[in-house]
Amino acid sequence: FEFRASFPEQGKGMFPAMWFYGSRGSATPNGKGSAEIDLFEMFGVQDHWATALHGGPASPGVGSQSEDTHDWHTYGMLWEPDLLQFYRDQELLYTVTGPGASYYNDVPMAIRVNFAMDAPWFDASRHSDSSTPSMQMQIDYIRQYAELPFVTGTG
Repeated sequence: FEFRASFPEQGKGMFPAMWFYGSRGSATPNGKGSAEIDLFEMFGVQDHWATALHGGPASPGVGSQSEDTHDWHTYGMLWEPDLLQFYRDQELLYTVTGPGASYYNDVPMAIRVNFAMDAPWFDASRHSDSSTPSMQMQIDYIRQYAELPFVTGTG
């Protein structure tokens, strides 16, 4: 999976993300309804973004970067049965292997790209204020290169 995006206007309170989540929620028969893979998310801090895993043995995170997000960049994830790799502009940033990666294999996942404001778990210092510009997230494309045979449906 990959997407090419730019976040030209950034500020406090902004919470853009591209993520995968257990599409059947609590109805997931294997008890993995809270499974989540965050390819990219920002937390109201300019040019700071994170990649995270939730619900599995590698939870709660993978890493974060403090680098330009104003210009166009490509964020990607290679997802194989025992491997998750995360990229920015085709540069490998993080690798998760073994149970940390395979936990997500049998979870019906859906993809979501969204831009929210003032996430309830944000520290008060990260909430929007008069300095927060208009929300802006530009997406050139979102791509899925192959269907994953080990994922059973999208719910």
